[in-house]
Amino acid sequence: MHAGYAEAVWLPAKGETGPPSELLHKRPVVLAPGYFGHVDAAHAQIHGQMMAAALQELRKELGEAVATPVGIFCLTAASLGPASPNPEIPDLMRRIEALLARGGDALLFREPELYAMTGLVNRYTKAPLRFVAGLSLLIRAFVDPYGNLEGRL
Repeated sequence: MHAGYAEAVWLPAKGETGPPSELLHKRPVVLAPGYFGHVDAAHAQIHGQMMAAALQELRKELGEAVATPVGIFCLTAASLGPASPNPEIPDLMRRIEALLARGGDALLFREPELYAMTGLVNRYTKAPLRFVAGLSLLIRAFVDPYGNLEGRL
């Protein structure tokens, strides 16, 4: 990933790792991007509740006739800002392993931006895509420069 070969890696809570296309193919998706630095039980419960609520809302929106939505926690292997370094691999793995231990699938992205995550998911499914995010991610999304995009935030 650091060498630029993979745009994202799927890390399932159960089973073998694989390409994201196997997870996303023609399915509605809820992405929960975040840093997930707190690996204690209280924060894990909050993450789980946020994901469960988002999946429930998407199921209500879609009805019974559509494939079961998949919920995925998203992390990035990139730095979160120009002044911060890339995350250390042991720390990144600690955060991923905590999510997997609680039963959540994870996608590790090369890029930190939400539009990069959206672009990858939209390659494999035309079904609805939703994000569930905490306040810290919303703040980061509004302060990130997004200077390489046309238009404005």
